[in-house]
Amino acid sequence: AGLTGQSDDDDQLYLDVAQTRQLLALARNAPTPRRSALYRERDLAVLEVLAVTGARASEVTGLDLAGLQRPAPSSSAALRIVGTGGKVRPAQTDAHVANDIEAWIAVRADMLHRRAPVLAVQASPEEQPLFCTRTGTRLSPGYLGDIIKRVASADGSPLAGIASELHPHALRGAFVTAALDAGIPIEEVAAAVGHAHISTTLRYD
Repeated sequence: AGLTGQSDDDDQLYLDVAQTRQLLALARNAPTPRRSALYRERDLAVLEVLAVTGARASEVTGLDLAGLQRPAPSSSAALRIVGTGGKVRPAQTDAHVANDIEAWIAVRADMLHRRAPVLAVQASPEEQPLFCTRTGTRLSPGYLGDIIKRVASADGSPLAGIASELHPHALRGAFVTAALDAGIPIEEVAAAVGHAHISTTLRYD
């Protein structure tokens, strides 16, 4: 029909570093009623991975257990991100984020052992999503949007006014913008977020 679609890099609302810190603090300090561990630990880890890797929502939901490598309990961790076109790129998280991911994995293992023992026991790590629901189902990219809106709209949140507009891409924008502001060469930033062309990364500059 002569129309062109928008890529996910054309979204306009990005968070800055201070707002990203606020969002992660809200996720870490979320109330803990019934069903607490699943939502608090998972949602914090999801938002941290989005924030520190600049990955797309679909890339985060596509992560598998086998894609997390941590050589020692106190070390940083590496994530194997599969981007568009099946291109694989590594991403690093510091030890603090790695600890939060492992806290979620512990909750995940206990949850699936009780609720989905066949999946937990028989499926290989390559077949198991890192981030999942109570039944072991892989999260959808759209659900990550629900997570960020839910966390940002918590009582007393300084982000409540923009919560309804937030999308996981806001954290991708924050990552790219912060890296460019810090003087990281644009070629390295483009490679880190899986941009095929530097012209895409320049949209954030």
